[in-house]
Amino acid sequence: MKKSLAQLKRDAASGKIRFEMTEWHGKTGTDIPECLQGIRMVRKVNTVAITLLSGTDGESELYFPAASLVSYDGDSLVIYGPAERPLTEIEERAWEEIQDLYNNSPADDSIWKIKDRKEEIAREAGCPWIHASKKIQGQYHDYSGNIIRDDRVCGDVVLRYKIHWVDGYPWNLSKNS
Repeated sequence: MKKSLAQLKRDAASGKIRFEMTEWHGKTGTDIPECLQGIRMVRKVNTVAITLLSGTDGESELYFPAASLVSYDGDSLVIYGPAERPLTEIEERAWEEIQDLYNNSPADDSIWKIKDRKEEIAREAGCPWIHASKKIQGQYHDYSGNIIRDDRVCGDVVLRYKIHWVDGYPWNLSKNS
């Protein structure tokens, strides 16, 4: 049964789980960097990440870009990258209008006037990310491929972990740990 990111953080903060990486950017087994291999303990938990100890006396951060890109069920944890999707019809029209603005603006229009107008076009279309060079509302417009990277939709698996419960917890609730 799928559990929330908040539950994952509570489980990690309790000290009752350990993490074993089984996939790293499509690589498995010994292809995973040595410092990330093995069963790793939790050092600390914060709002956007869990810090894991490594066998080499170091640590690494397990960062959560968005709750929608995390799948946790108590036995495994999967972190996905954002999916790439084509522009919707509305986004396409807004992008074309922004491109026309650049191509057809009088030479004496200031860069600020053009910037304000393109922000207005994107906002009125309901897709403020279409003009930005940063992520807005979990979406980023990649101009080079004219695609949207969308945090609301799971893309490829980036990281996969097997979860190890200390002393069989939570199934053996009679033990104090």
